Amino acid sequence: MQSSNFLHRVLILCSAALLMHYPFSVFSQSKSDSIAVRALIDSAANAKSPQVRIAFAREAYHKAKATNSKHLLADATHSMGNALFRLNSYDAAIDSLQRALVLYNIVGDSAGTAKTYYTLGSCYVRKSNYVKAIQLIEESVKLATSINDSALLANCYNSLGIIFYTLENFTASIDFFEKAANYYEKAHSYKNYVRVKGNIGLSLTKIGNLEGARQIFFSTLNSYGKYMDSLMLASFYDNIGFFYESLGKVDSALYYHNQSLTISKALSSTRGIALSNLAIGRCYNGLAQFGLAIKYLLEAKRLAKLNGEEDISAQANRQLSTCYEATGDFKNSQKCLKEFLEYTDKTFTKKLITQVAQLHSMLQIEKQERENQQLQMQLELKSLNEQKDKKIITLYTIFSILLLLTLSVIVYFAIQLSQKKKLLEHTNSQLFKFNNELDSLVKHRTRELNNAIDKIRELERIKSAFMANISHEIRTPLNGILGLSYYLSAPECTAEERSQLGEQVKRLGNKLVRIVDDILELSKIETNQVNLLLSEVNLNQLLDDVYKEFDAIAEFDDKNLFFRVNKSLPEDGAIVICDYYRLRSIIIHLLENAFKFTHQGGVEMGYSINENSLLYLYVKDTGVGIPNDIQKKVFERFYKHLDDSSPIFYDGLGIGLTIAMGYAIALGGSIKLQSSPGQGSTFTLVLPITVPNSNANKEAFNFTGKRILVVEDDLINYQYLHALLSKTGATVIHVKNGEDAIEAATIERAADLILLDIQLPFKSGIEAAIEIRKINKQIPIIAQTATDYEYVSACRDAGCNAFVTKPIDPDELLNLIKRFL
Repeated sequence: MQSSNFLHRVLILCSAALLMHYPFSVFSQSKSDSIAVRALIDSAANAKSPQVRIAFAREAYHKAKATNSKHLLADATHSMGNALFRLNSYDAAIDSLQRALVLYNIVGDSAGTAKTYYTLGSCYVRKSNYVKAIQLIEESVKLATSINDSALLANCYNSLGIIFYTLENFTASIDFFEKAANYYEKAHSYKNYVRVKGNIGLSLTKIGNLEGARQIFFSTLNSYGKYMDSLMLASFYDNIGFFYESLGKVDSALYYHNQSLTISKALSSTRGIALSNLAIGRCYNGLAQFGLAIKYLLEAKRLAKLNGEEDISAQANRQLSTCYEATGDFKNSQKCLKEFLEYTDKTFTKKLITQVAQLHSMLQIEKQERENQQLQMQLELKSLNEQKDKKIITLYTIFSILLLLTLSVIVYFAIQLSQKKKLLEHTNSQLFKFNNELDSLVKHRTRELNNAIDKIRELERIKSAFMANISHEIRTPLNGILGLSYYLSAPECTAEERSQLGEQVKRLGNKLVRIVDDILELSKIETNQVNLLLSEVNLNQLLDDVYKEFDAIAEFDDKNLFFRVNKSLPEDGAIVICDYYRLRSIIIHLLENAFKFTHQGGVEMGYSINENSLLYLYVKDTGVGIPNDIQKKVFERFYKHLDDSSPIFYDGLGIGLTIAMGYAIALGGSIKLQSSPGQGSTFTLVLPITVPNSNANKEAFNFTGKRILVVEDDLINYQYLHALLSKTGATVIHVKNGEDAIEAATIERAADLILLDIQLPFKSGIEAAIEIRKINKQIPIIAQTATDYEYVSACRDAGCNAFVTKPIDPDELLNLIKRFL
């Protein structure tokens, strides 16, 4: 076999050499030209160097044109497109492959059409046009299935797996990769088998199955390493490096990424070099070595742009943004973040369309399965008919031979025949019912698909409106900040002007922060991620704080409006149980809306509580008012009310009232609106509340004999906790990091309870909690951090029993400790 392959290669090279040196010799004959073109196409396919591959492909294309054979020209054109794809010239490759597709359709070559669809899809994968890529690869799958081309099917499933991996649908990607691996293994294509096993390992790493990923990586490397070429080995090293990144072993990750970079440089693989530089930069970013990280990431970005690979460039921009931000280079950080967001914005839209395409594909597959079941039923029916015919023939034969059979035997066979007929009628009835159910199911799925398309169009419309609004709202303060900053840096700017303009820059910056906060709040509301933190809230103090905040805003003072507060209860009777932050946010959004649309008169806010413990908190203004027909729309996102009687343009994203209503619903209440044009508006928050028992004495806490382990790296915070816990008689043990906490937890009876800070050096509190739970499942753990809601789910998953936020309320903490001790 080896000698045969060697002889074949020698013949190819000799044919190519003869073609180059003697173009008008005996090879000018039609048959000889065809052989020469085939030899050149094979040489292009087997060439290691992209430059050599494109040279063979061009020569094959020019000679194929001279043969006047459309089939030969189609093969040569496909070879040219494939060579351009390997050279990372994707647009030129697409042009050649589309011409090859036309030629294959003309000559009716299904195999050529199938492989051209696959190569075209691969080009669009590299260009990040995943919708187009999936459409083309699905066409290739259909044709490859019809001609039973298992090698092409394996390649198609591998490409589909890569697409769904890129779109972060890792479960689907694993399914496609495993299909491809089965085909490759059956065909003994071990090089491709190794490549797809590496892809499976990456997907398992992404979904957190690190043990499964480790087994795949190292077992594949040990068992099939001999089948890897240098380029595949470089890719496999990058995969192992990413696996070690997921384990947090950055030094090991850097070792494998550098090995991959060395191999890619030796092979002059620009894509491999870009991917390795991206991985190394990501590792240095994680190690806070931002100078080295920026160096490698910029090189990855340069090579990715050179190759037109937007996904690699976007990943580099994402990492560069965080590096520049950490080094204080906010201008470059913003630039990189903008480029990354533009890419993700484009990919987000495509992702939605991909989901519809996937739904369509699933529908087609299900329909095919139903048709197969129907065919199976028809085959069973045919088998029953054949059995019936055989029995009838047997009956007639026996009747002709045995004339003396008794009447009882004849009746017996008649009964058997009747039963068979009933069975056949029942089968026909079931088949008819099955057909009707299938038609109904297809119509139902079609309606679901149409509804999904309508929802996507609506999302596109909402997204366009949102992007238009946010572009204007962000650019306005940004333009002001940039303009004022330029003037502040000018030498003619006086100290007094600097002070005044500095305040304006600060105000514009705060406005920009509010815009970002509003967007994040709306995102939490729409994804049902609003977590409430109930505490005692003094309504009088809350209204006083909000009053001071708005009374100090010069923009509202310029309108010369009155601003009143109506407090209906004394200080000791105005305390309720509620979420302070959400309630304050509702009031602020209602006040901002009132001041925005009020040009004369003023604004009043106040509250009352009825006998059913319902809080009525209102914001009343003397503004332009809202017509009845659009009062429900003002709570919709991005809706902006325009006053037809006034030319004034009102800024804002149109989500303030949406956020207020979302928080009101989350708290179990709602917001009522009373308004008429020219008469002002009154927004009333109706909220069920709990009034604490003011006569209850504070409970005394006694934890004598109990040991409490405090894991806190900040000395001041520890001193506060020590002073608080010492009054209870508890013994306080202090460690400063997660490693020491894990070691202390392994000692029997070292502590009865752990108070664990989440933000710790070296090993985070969440990581420490996971390790502690592996060795001690009984000890109570109370997590404490400065963030409100971000880590609640992660803390619970790590095994924490409860959660408190800084600044820590003494009564809340002591009650929690008492509950567990």
